[in-house]
Amino acid sequence: MFTLKKIINKFQFYFQSFLNFFRLGKIFLISDKNNWVIKTIVKEINKNTSIKTSISSSPLFLKNKIIHFGSIHDFIFHKEKVHPSNKIIASWYHINGRNIEKGLAKEIREKNIPIHTSCSITKKGLINLGIKEKQIKVIPLGIDLKIFKPLKNPLEKTEIKKRLGLPLDKIIIGSFQKDGNGWKEGNEPKLIKGPDIFCDTIEILAKKYPLHILLTGPARGYVKNRLSEAGIPFTHKYLKKYNNIVNFYHALDLYIISSRVEGGPMALLESWATSIPLISTPVGMVKDLARPEENILLSSSFSPEEFASLASYLINNSELSSKISKNALKDIQNYSWQKMAESYFQKLYLPFQ
Repeated sequence: MFTLKKIINKFQFYFQSFLNFFRLGKIFLISDKNNWVIKTIVKEINKNTSIKTSISSSPLFLKNKIIHFGSIHDFIFHKEKVHPSNKIIASWYHINGRNIEKGLAKEIREKNIPIHTSCSITKKGLINLGIKEKQIKVIPLGIDLKIFKPLKNPLEKTEIKKRLGLPLDKIIIGSFQKDGNGWKEGNEPKLIKGPDIFCDTIEILAKKYPLHILLTGPARGYVKNRLSEAGIPFTHKYLKKYNNIVNFYHALDLYIISSRVEGGPMALLESWATSIPLISTPVGMVKDLARPEENILLSSSFSPEEFASLASYLINNSELSSKISKNALKDIQNYSWQKMAESYFQKLYLPFQ
């Protein structure tokens, strides 16, 4: 059944494909407009590379180009539309353990398609699936340091909390990710994102500290239901513009990454850039970039008890919290999109020139 939205999306898809006839440049970045994380990454690469690139939602009508699929899902969806004269690159951020991945890895290995990933954990997983190590390039995600930056005056935090309707007498802990299945309420947890670990941790901490949880993102139903059942106060805002999230970081006392699997996450870089102390599970880029007790508190497992212990340690140690925030702010300067985009050019695109 064709809805108006589907008709509009179909029109936009073919219109974008038609525009490919007239776009200049050798390199095309393919991104699904509905995935805001991939869309943001692709926009930043396009904006910051030193060579001409173009963004499209489709590879139709492209010939003799370098086509970089922003995610492995984009590659799966569009691969049959790619003309054989093109050279393909695909980004693959994390392994989900699905059966389709083995067949996909075999195809990528046999066609010798270069794969970009953001962390060594995923690289190891791709090698285990059978992709050759020389096919894989690890380049971390980047951050726009002109947008994500710390408060100049610590007193501004109080004003931001007031504007967001947050209590001034409680510890504000943040979680800004999609961690429910689907795009509606998200009452069923997406376990690779660890919403159960997050809620278990918060329930332990709430017995010792006055907490208020700040949530953003779609499909947060599971977390909201758990917090409500436990009587833990929270605020949830759905942000229409990604950049608006900066003020939400500025309102925090602590950010928690509780995922079991990640390619990033972006929250690592965003917390560091806004100078918010962070605790995390050993996932994705965190494992590569972490300096435990220097720029982060890193759990050795996925245990809520260990997580709560680390959070307590940070809450009770203002000097450590300050040190972690300052060190993270120094480290994040190495991961600006300007620097990361140059790595994309040198490691992914230049070999094809």
